[in-house]
Amino acid sequence: MQVDLRVADDLRTPSRCVLTAITVQGDAGLDLLFPVPPDSVTMAITRCLADPPGIAAVKIGLLADVRTVEATAEALTPALEKGVPVVVDPVMRSTHGSDLSDDTTAAAFLRTMAPATTVITPNRQELDRLAALSGQRGAGEIEKVAALVSRGIRAVLVTGGDDAGDKCTDILYPKGGRASRFQHPRIGGSTPRGTGCALSTALAIHLALGMTLEKAVESSIEYVTGKIRSSTLVGNQRLLFPGAAR
Repeated sequence: MQVDLRVADDLRTPSRCVLTAITVQGDAGLDLLFPVPPDSVTMAITRCLADPPGIAAVKIGLLADVRTVEATAEALTPALEKGVPVVVDPVMRSTHGSDLSDDTTAAAFLRTMAPATTVITPNRQELDRLAALSGQRGAGEIEKVAALVSRGIRAVLVTGGDDAGDKCTDILYPKGGRASRFQHPRIGGSTPRGTGCALSTALAIHLALGMTLEKAVESSIEYVTGKIRSSTLVGNQRLLFPGAAR
């Protein structure tokens, strides 16, 4: 959430945030995951949609349990009926490997929210898991993407930040269209935490500004790459938003 807000401010875009879960986590992993009561999630989303001038795009991150998925889907119905773009970052594991969402919750998302999703941004491990829940196991990447598209998702952006090698390759698979590859050199040193959140939030903002999906993806990748390039090591962490130089 902190990264989401920083990205929105950095891109000079007003935002409204709804907290769906409280976590206690650090460099050693996850200690506690407490979903916010679904009634509170519904009320908060409803309020966000009601405040003028309204919402031009939605970014969805951590959905910790089935009740949260169902509450989110129901509350967003008015926006979805208006065709508001929805970007989903399938937050399933923390940076240090702790589970944040189980398969039952992911299956609930595929059942209730996939048809309303404009673009989902899994890394390749998340793609494997979601495709398996859609009945596709052990196939190639194109077949795994097709399994998600068959659930109603209109585009899949497979991110390559977690892959090995000296280059990072993100691939956009639009429904019924040709895949687009976005490749750039991997920037050396430790990777800042929050790059996946930053990418999906930037993508939602660029779609809200009226960009085509491919242009929004390209602009968002360029934005996050620039942030990684200018990140600063403070103590043992590399900060994506180091603040103004003094």
